[in-house]
Amino acid sequence: MSLAQGVRPKKAKQETDEERRLRLLKEQVVRELGLWDRLLAEGWGGLSAKESGRVGGIVARRLREGGDVADPGVKGVHAILRTKPDCSLCEKAQAALERIARDVALKVQRVEVDASDPDAMRVPIVEIEGVEVQTGKVSEFRLRNWLKERGFLDATR
Repeated sequence: MSLAQGVRPKKAKQETDEERRLRLLKEQVVRELGLWDRLLAEGWGGLSAKESGRVGGIVARRLREGGDVADPGVKGVHAILRTKPDCSLCEKAQAALERIARDVALKVQRVEVDASDPDAMRVPIVEIEGVEVQTGKVSEFRLRNWLKERGFLDATR
């Protein structure tokens, strides 16, 4: 049937705040379990029954315990910037995170690594919500896109 015959296309369902919190909590658990890349590539159907059950069990436990995802609009997004002294790339990464923080409630914790740390050669390292997002030359554009894809940022500049 065509539209002329009275059939209307379905409108996209608007996500409620509760549905959004639950989705973000599930996505956070999937990231913690190291399944995020596969979820993006294959969708929820790409996870095994065991993996899906594990995600569901952790989500249910957190909900019972009153836990919640760090809601970007309320509590802020948590970021860690690993740096070392006298690092120009680290200063540029800090500046990029500060610019992003103007648009989203981003809480940045700066952690200096010493020369004996295995990560010292990879700094700066940007970690957001427990996920290593970028190392070395940090791109504000890529950080914004990463945040946007996960629902933490509504639009890129």
